[in-house]
Amino acid sequence: MIPILNAMKNPDKFQFVLDVTYTFCAILFCGFALPIYLIYGSYLRHISTITVILTPDSWVTYFIQFLFCVALLCSYPVQMYPVFQIAEGYVFAAGEGFPSYFDLRRNLFRAVIVVFTSL
Repeated sequence: MIPILNAMKNPDKFQFVLDVTYTFCAILFCGFALPIYLIYGSYLRHISTITVILTPDSWVTYFIQFLFCVALLCSYPVQMYPVFQIAEGYVFAAGEGFPSYFDLRRNLFRAVIVVFTSL
C-alpha cells in the first residue's frame, strides 16, 4: 500500500480510492459467488476446482486450474513491488548514471531477486 500511496499525484485521496476499490471488489466477488451458490447450493465444496458437479477430467476443471495459475503469476509482480522498492533504495543511489544504464541495472537486479525467490 505504501508504494501506491507514494506514487499517487494526490495522496490525500488515497483513502477514497482504497474504499472505492474494496467496495468494487466486494460487489464483484459477491456478484459472482451469490448466483453460483443459489444455483448449486450444498453441492459446492470450499474450493471450486474440487466441486462435485465437475468431473476431475473435465476441460472446465482444467481451465479453472489454469486460471488460478495465471492469477498467481500475475499477482507476483504486485507482491514483489514493495520488496523491489525497498531493496533498490539500499542498492542504488538516487540519480546515479544515465537513465538507460540505471534501468538496465535495475531490471537485472529485479531479475536476480525473482530468480532467487523462485528457487
